[in-house]
Amino acid sequence: MRHFFQRTQRSKRKNGGYILLLTLLVISILLAVSTGISGISIREIVLSSFLRDSAKAFSAADRGAECALFWDRSVPQNGMPYTIFATGTVGILYDYSSNLSAAVCNNGQANMQLSASNWVVTSDATSGTTKFSLNFSDGTCVDVTVIKVGLESTTIIGDGYNTCTLELPRRTQREIVVFTNI
Repeated sequence: MRHFFQRTQRSKRKNGGYILLLTLLVISILLAVSTGISGISIREIVLSSFLRDSAKAFSAADRGAECALFWDRSVPQNGMPYTIFATGTVGILYDYSSNLSAAVCNNGQANMQLSASNWVVTSDATSGTTKFSLNFSDGTCVDVTVIKVGLESTTIIGDGYNTCTLELPRRTQREIVVFTNI
């Protein structure tokens, strides 16, 4: 009987290593799965923040283009005698430096007033280009370019940015181009 008892204890000792190996294998598999899931989660967070930045930049571009389109179309609808943008057509000149205080766009949060101090106007006999920038209360901004060929054709380009700080590495730009013919 003693011989049988010793043999049973030896077999228990031999089987004890398999349980440890099985435990290590299960822990390794769980660690690998959790590492993979956390890697996917981090990539999803980065992607969603990029999409948020892109949406903010697109919204700024849209607001700037719509503001310019509104003031370009104000000539006949609001009884304004001239467009506030350079046309290049002789006789159609607008003194935007003195009258621009009336040009205000509403972005849903606060009025944004077009400032004549940041306007760049170039024109020749057939076309005119007006460039200006708008800063919004949510920290976004837009650079707007209005290209008019006489009074017949207008191209409005809105370059929106998710932030106005040039040094930020995650600054995102989106552009909207609007073509109109009268």
